[in-house]
Amino acid sequence: MAEFKTIGVLGLGHVGLPTAVGFAELGYQVIGTDSDAKKVETIAQGKSPFYEPELEPLLQKNLAAGRLRVTTDVGEAVRISDILFVCVGTPQRPDGSADLSQVEAVIRTVAENLNGYKLIVEKSTVPVQTAQWIKRTLIRYAGSNATFDVASNPEFLREGTAVHDFFHPDRIVIGVESERAKEWLLELYRPLNAPIVVTDLNTAEIIKHAANSFLALKISFINMVADLCEATGADVVKVAEGIGLDPRIGKHFLQAGVGFGGYCFDGAETSFTLNSPYLIARPMSELFQTAKQNPPRFVLSFDPILRRPTIVRLIALTCRDYEGEFVRIKTRMGRQITVTADHPIVLYDKHADTFKVVEAREVRPGDLMLAIADIPHLATEKSVDLLSHLVRSQLAELVKVRPRNYSLKDLPKEVFRQIPQTNPQKRHDFRRHNYMTLWAYDYLRRNGVVKDDDLLLFTTKGKPTYCPSRFPIDEDFMRLIGYYLAEGCIVTDKGRNGIVRERVNFTFGVHETEYLNDLRRILGRYGILYLERRSGNSVTIVVSSKIFAFLFRDVLKCGTRSENKRLPQIAFNVDKPLRLALLQGLFSGDGSISLLNGGRNACLEYATVSKPLADGVILLLHSLGIVASLKTCWMRKSKQPTYIVRVSGLRQMKQLISVFGQKRGKDLKEILARYQREIRPNGYHHYGGFVALPVTSVERFHDRREVYSMETENGLLVAGSGLIVHNCLPKDLKAFIRIAEEHNVDFSLLKEVERINEARVDRFVRKVQKALWVLKYKTLAVWGLAFKPNTDDIREAPSLKIIRRLLDEGANLRLYDPAAMENVRQVFPENPPRLVYCQSALEAATGAHAILLVTEWDEFKQVDWHQVKQVVALPIVVDGRNCLDPTKLQEAGFEYYGMGRPSIVPAQVVGVSSK
Repeated sequence: MAEFKTIGVLGLGHVGLPTAVGFAELGYQVIGTDSDAKKVETIAQGKSPFYEPELEPLLQKNLAAGRLRVTTDVGEAVRISDILFVCVGTPQRPDGSADLSQVEAVIRTVAENLNGYKLIVEKSTVPVQTAQWIKRTLIRYAGSNATFDVASNPEFLREGTAVHDFFHPDRIVIGVESERAKEWLLELYRPLNAPIVVTDLNTAEIIKHAANSFLALKISFINMVADLCEATGADVVKVAEGIGLDPRIGKHFLQAGVGFGGYCFDGAETSFTLNSPYLIARPMSELFQTAKQNPPRFVLSFDPILRRPTIVRLIALTCRDYEGEFVRIKTRMGRQITVTADHPIVLYDKHADTFKVVEAREVRPGDLMLAIADIPHLATEKSVDLLSHLVRSQLAELVKVRPRNYSLKDLPKEVFRQIPQTNPQKRHDFRRHNYMTLWAYDYLRRNGVVKDDDLLLFTTKGKPTYCPSRFPIDEDFMRLIGYYLAEGCIVTDKGRNGIVRERVNFTFGVHETEYLNDLRRILGRYGILYLERRSGNSVTIVVSSKIFAFLFRDVLKCGTRSENKRLPQIAFNVDKPLRLALLQGLFSGDGSISLLNGGRNACLEYATVSKPLADGVILLLHSLGIVASLKTCWMRKSKQPTYIVRVSGLRQMKQLISVFGQKRGKDLKEILARYQREIRPNGYHHYGGFVALPVTSVERFHDRREVYSMETENGLLVAGSGLIVHNCLPKDLKAFIRIAEEHNVDFSLLKEVERINEARVDRFVRKVQKALWVLKYKTLAVWGLAFKPNTDDIREAPSLKIIRRLLDEGANLRLYDPAAMENVRQVFPENPPRLVYCQSALEAATGAHAILLVTEWDEFKQVDWHQVKQVVALPIVVDGRNCLDPTKLQEAGFEYYGMGRPSIVPAQVVGVSSK
């Protein structure tokens, strides 16, 4: 019988808290600990800090029974527990690897509080061989006489079913190295009566990752099958059902979707994608959600060879939860974009007239980002067929159809007899009242009996509000859409008998007679009935019609209120005069003429609280050859930011005189006539198909949020307010740009050489990680910064990339070079304690957890290693140049790691036997 009494759970997140509650419910004494005092206080009150079905009642029950208690004192939990479950977070870094700093921190605390034999069980999702590192860390900080075992017990708890999964696991995996650890864990899980796989540490860790990877493999496979089904007319759901019944395959994780994984863009960034012929602006988070039912096929992009916007195929669209560093890049003209720190950014070198690519973290103020200056030609739309949209909608059963130019009585009676599920009385009513249901008319239309003639659509009896079945796309129609975007909204309420009514409201100031009269005329032209209501200084034109609301909300995709307004999906599929008409309607309510410099100058402004609408207007103006700026501000008492699109410059403003109507257009014309000269814009540089925008600031910050990835056919896409950026998923972008610059000359050999050279930095950093495990908060001495010995030249020096990588890992650096420090200081300013420049190799080594040799200066070969050992925190050397004598280092008591040569590691940290 195992002799353990108390279980400690270190970390009370989505894994730790269900684990602690579960063991307490099985009757064990459990102490849970977390560094977040507020979280611990919440749990102690019987409340879960996150939603998890069935968890809170069990939490309250076991707190009351005294089987579970929680604390912020990790040391206390270690001292009184026999088995310790490590459940702290292991967030993913931008490169996809796990940040294990929390694991190391808690293990060091465990080492400092060991007071007898402990079984330490890793339950967090960790890389393979983490258990080995836990053992080495315990020995380093607790001493070789400490008695413990380390086990691996990977969690398979799914958020939302974690409690069920704990008590009803399909298997339990334990990796152990001693009989004692095995007996304790078997006894611990015995009440669950579940299959238990007993194996070694590394195998247990691999099982977790293999399981996750295999599930991902199944998802990817079925998504590819879905593409094949679509191309051949097959049904992927039936295919999944058919293969899922095979017990060798199984039915789980065979649901086709939009994919998984990937990261780079913040979800609020606007994307410009195409479905059918329409170019639609919407946030990436929304695009991902809608793509599950209607995946976009194409995306707005940029051709770097022809240097103009283009349309390319969208290859992948993915989402994942991400915690790590973000970069927010702001440019002149108010443009900005937020991406993960490693996202590739396209810049323009105006001196060399070439494009180059750097990671977002490497962008600096003064660099030139790109934005498109036009849009490619899209298929032209001539009319909006409301009837065809309604047939496929939930509104179809309510819609009635009445011919405008003929009577149903004129049709032969035989025509009505063809309509299924209609009796003689129903067919008689169709002819007598001169209208029929939409589904009946659509049946006749599909069978060629009637045509899509000029029809009136309505939903109510009595005095209905008619809508034409087809709207010609002309200046009136585009201005009507603009009026809706500026001053319209859709209001839903209940009328008599609980019937839901939908109204489209347009509200103008009483003084805006030009726009009111124009709106009245347009509605009258379409035969749409409306009411007018006056309240104070405003006039509201009300159209009570589900069909009219359906037009704006579901067909044009314009949104329903100010916060979710969007450009209509036909905005870029019309000629330029019609785009100007749309802008005229937009500027009617939300546009203004602002005077500057005592009235001598002016700028035109359009304000909205919808970011996708603002970005869409920016792109719409670009399509007219107008480069606008974007300002974000908070109005008084506002709960959300306002986005102000601003147009300046004499030439640009002259193009927009017509959008302000007759009266305000005349005022603008008089203002512009007073201009003495055309002032050259200083916020951007125009280069034909694109404009270059100087970067004004680069902000780096840490956050956790969902991020979104797009991969395109040519590696580029347009996001935000028309900015040209690279796609997210890994690709050899440098080679792509080089090929574009050299007109598709094949540099495959040079690209391979470049790849191998670039990989050396990665390999070196991995070598440092191999020696130290976690780099966050570690102090590292970097010896040598120059490109090579005996020079201060740092051009192409690998030290620059190594420094950046180590800083990104969270390490503190102490740098020394006999000649190149001042040059490096220009790139990396001193920032204690993160980055310190030292006057000698010995000073740099003081307090270091490892010494990294990057440049092979002779003085490093003459170092007294016994003296160095007296000042370092840990005796570890990573020799990036293989220029040191491993034997001397071994004699001095150092661990040695070279490049492609055997490492020297003292025996006491290689492995630990169970005591």
